[in-house]
Amino acid sequence: MQRGWQGVYSFGEGWSCFDIRLDLDRMTLTLRRWPDAEYDAFLRKLAGRSDGSTTPLPPPAGRVDARTFDIELIGLKMAKVNAGAIQRGPNGDWLVVQAFLPRSAESFLFGVNDSLQAGELVIPRPESVSAVVHAFNQLFG
Repeated sequence: MQRGWQGVYSFGEGWSCFDIRLDLDRMTLTLRRWPDAEYDAFLRKLAGRSDGSTTPLPPPAGRVDARTFDIELIGLKMAKVNAGAIQRGPNGDWLVVQAFLPRSAESFLFGVNDSLQAGELVIPRPESVSAVVHAFNQLFG
């Protein structure tokens, strides 16, 4: 099963746009940048620097147009409960995967809810933030 979406991160008067491709047959998640989109605010939010800080993120060591992550399916029909936690539920509409960085044990969670036309990218372990931001900076930096 393959699914695709357009991801949009809105900020102030701007937005970041990218393509999302989830392939549950191959167990991969692919993100593809748009050539003319602005990603600085998205990367700053991901790095936890959205508090008005103007300290620039380090430049990427290399740049790629797309990045594919191996995934593990966390669940289909997941429901949000208690301050945003996600668990299996009979009324859930969320599809959630754990995506692993290439050649790394670090990961992030990606969830999508077609009913709400919403998606979330969460880095659940604080010690993974730096590695995930580095990988995303190569794609979006």
